[in-house]
Amino acid sequence: MSTTPELEKFQEELRTACQGDEQRLFALFDAARLKGLPVFLREIGAEFASLYRGKPQAELAHVAPYMVKLPLSSLVLPWLLVDTAAAEAAVILVADGDPDALRQHLRRFLIILDARGAENFFRFYDPRVIGPFLEVSTPEEAARFFGPIRLILTCASIPPATKPAFRRWAAPAVQSAPAPPTAFDKFVLRPEHEARFAKDSLRHYEQRCVTYLRVQYTGRLESKSDEDVRQIVSRARETAAKLGIEAGRDVTTLAEVLVLDPDFGARKHIEAQPARDRARAVTKLRDYLSQQAQR
Repeated sequence: MSTTPELEKFQEELRTACQGDEQRLFALFDAARLKGLPVFLREIGAEFASLYRGKPQAELAHVAPYMVKLPLSSLVLPWLLVDTAAAEAAVILVADGDPDALRQHLRRFLIILDARGAENFFRFYDPRVIGPFLEVSTPEEAARFFGPIRLILTCASIPPATKPAFRRWAAPAVQSAPAPPTAFDKFVLRPEHEARFAKDSLRHYEQRCVTYLRVQYTGRLESKSDEDVRQIVSRARETAAKLGIEAGRDVTTLAEVLVLDPDFGARKHIEAQPARDRARAVTKLRDYLSQQAQR
């Protein structure tokens, strides 16, 4: 494998994290976020295994979470340095013990209970989920999740990276290690977890929407700050709620309307539509305003 200064820095960062024992390094990836992930991992010779087993392992291979061994010579590392989507989807683990035991431990968290006692899939293998989860977990909750894991890292720098940067979570020190979840004693989220997930999800949505609007309406928004554009998104969310529009894509369309017509002169026309037709009416309005702007 050819090397670069950036790759050498990345390898050294991980070597330090695992205290020189690269057998302790693993990564989690979500095939639902990275199209063709299993095929790619096979092509580069990575050792990996699905966190699913049985029938779901075969039928859901294209959207399953995967645990990947991460030796410092792995071709996964240069991939993370150059592919933004891969870097943003990676959860790196430093763990003790046997890989099969680690996989079994992680599997215990695939299905958990929400604060109301209902079963839910838990996407802990997504950096957008694991970070908020750990930040509001008690030491005992975090220790139960960590188990054999000693350190969790997610990429904080956006490729191409001249120096990799990570967010880190270390296993907390507790007096006695909590028992891992079982089929009869699943991990239970608290309302604080769910509130943090909702807050973080909104933050990610708003940033994606700001980025999208800047790309679509560069000329109109070039003099606006990110905070100005974020206020447009917030206004779109508030207006959508009053109109009974719920889907994220329709809220984004309404934000486009507000970029094209800040006064929202057609609001009364939209409000006059039956509630079920308002999202479609907003889309038609966006298309009409776009055509007018291009003349």
